[in-house]
Amino acid sequence: MVIIGGGSIGFAFATIFSRLGASVTVIEESPQILHGVDREIVSMLERELKKEKIRVHTEAHIKEVGEEDGGGSKIVFSIKDEEVTLTAQYILAADAREINVEGLGLDRVGIQPGPGGIQVNKRMETGVPDILAAGDLTGEPMLAHIAFVEGRVAAENALGTQSEIDYTVVPRCINTTPEIASVGLTEDEAIAAEYQVQIGRFPFAANGMATILAERTGTVKVISEAKYGQLLGVHIIGAHAADLIPEAALAMKLDATPREISSTIHAHPSLAEALMEAALDVTGEALHFLPANK
Repeated sequence: MVIIGGGSIGFAFATIFSRLGASVTVIEESPQILHGVDREIVSMLERELKKEKIRVHTEAHIKEVGEEDGGGSKIVFSIKDEEVTLTAQYILAADAREINVEGLGLDRVGIQPGPGGIQVNKRMETGVPDILAAGDLTGEPMLAHIAFVEGRVAAENALGTQSEIDYTVVPRCINTTPEIASVGLTEDEAIAAEYQVQIGRFPFAANGMATILAERTGTVKVISEAKYGQLLGVHIIGAHAADLIPEAALAMKLDATPREISSTIHAHPSLAEALMEAALDVTGEALHFLPANK
């Protein structure tokens, strides 16, 4: 199988089909896979992809996709000045999603979707009175858990309730193997925003529950502002990452600091202890792991 698109959907399917026994190649146009994901987390996933023998081509530009004479498909792409031809039984296009409003008759009620979808405010109201919109057709980020909240907000406002959605702290989850989940800024984004950052990390290899589950691959990374302790971002790669990220999202929403996370008693043994330990590691105080540089 050849997968076109090295984003969250492409790599979710890449790891699924690889585990099912397929030989998988991923083709991505940009220099880095999983655009918007913390680079350190991406590097860890890339190591796991190599172990799974999933081949990845970045900075690859598709030139031709067609059928082979003997069956199957052929795909031709270029990397710099080199042209590469691959044959595959299946080609999966996972490079982009677009809104689908065809046949809804939006033009008849005065709604004109733009390239990014239908424009709405925090109450999910469109520019037309009494018409609200929610979900992927309102544009990025196209995430199911955002659509759920948008739908609830839209329904509440349709019934006369004053309700708004808060997009400031949105957890993002990628269903690869291992899982990836994050909230807030990446390390590069925090530095670009001119924060003085402190980083805390804790590997699942040092977590008791991860050992019990035989899921020791991965780490928790906490990004904090050095002077005031503002929690800027949390990034997790490992088992049940999507189950762990809501605690970090809640902490950021309530303006909690790594110190407040680390001083909260976490059940033992549990995967959640890894977040507590990563928060401790922001100031070099992790209990069950001692990084070489601290």
